[in-house]
Amino acid sequence: MKKLSININMSKNLIATFLLIAIAFTGIGQNGKILKQKEFNASRKLINQLDDQYDNASYADSFATASMHEMTYLSDDYEVKGYMIIPVKPGKYPCLIYNRDGHSEKGLLNEMFVMEELHKFARWGYVVVASQYRGHAGGDGKDEFGGDDVNDVLNLIPLLTNIKSADTSRIGMYGVTRGSMMTFLAMKYSDKIDAAIAEASIGNLFFYTAEHSEQGMYETLLYAIPEYAEDKLSPLKKRSLVYWADDICKTTPLLIMHGLSDKEVHPSESFEINKQLFRHLHPYRMLLFEGGSNGLAEHQLEKDVAMKTWLHQYVRDERDFPKVINLERRPPPKN
Repeated sequence: MKKLSININMSKNLIATFLLIAIAFTGIGQNGKILKQKEFNASRKLINQLDDQYDNASYADSFATASMHEMTYLSDDYEVKGYMIIPVKPGKYPCLIYNRDGHSEKGLLNEMFVMEELHKFARWGYVVVASQYRGHAGGDGKDEFGGDDVNDVLNLIPLLTNIKSADTSRIGMYGVTRGSMMTFLAMKYSDKIDAAIAEASIGNLFFYTAEHSEQGMYETLLYAIPEYAEDKLSPLKKRSLVYWADDICKTTPLLIMHGLSDKEVHPSESFEINKQLFRHLHPYRMLLFEGGSNGLAEHQLEKDVAMKTWLHQYVRDERDFPKVINLERRPPPKN
């Protein structure tokens, strides 16, 4: 009887262990699951406004090439809000993950931004997805400004597998300012990104925070970063590419773009990123735009050409980046 009791207890323990493992794997498998989606369309008023801005434009035809959706998806058990834009013509398309700028309520995505800025990537032939990050636009959780919320970006990768026309073997990423920080972190934790673009980048959060102290950046970090009250160094280093440039995925070429008249993010941020990427032999290109402000509106056409060329070469066409050569001078020979 004692032996039978031991066997029953062992069986119960095995069953309990199996159930825990099954639950854990089920939870992991749910990351990226699309819970809700709602399609929306460009208004006639917006289409007319855009047509008036450009000669021989027909934005009604342009918007007809891709559908736009607001979505809710699962990330670490949180319901997170975002957007997706999908080409309507049947086929398999490369993908682009867009990482937005902003913190707190600043920089939230909206339908107008999706129509005016993100739809063009779908017109170029990409399935586009973007996150609001946790805790925003009615989503669950709390934005940690580059903490666990980075998973909201990474979980867009499995989300893409739920989109029939998405070719998940070809994924690009594009981030602006805070979104560049999210892009660098994603490149640190994933090798699934074929090529990336970073605009007006934050590479050193210490410098960026000091530059924006009068705008309440220290208070923002105190609210957003759980451990910042006790540790003012480690959390910022964790979010600053210049301290771990050698850790980002070496197979992900990076396009750095910055305006030399950017008053929001000092161009020296990109200079320092350039220095670290070059030092660690990372595949990259750096473009500086004379007179360019934050957003590079003065160079919109040139910026679009550069991004389109970069994405087509290294994401759509899967070209190999030219070999990066170590140019460090050898020490003089010993006599």
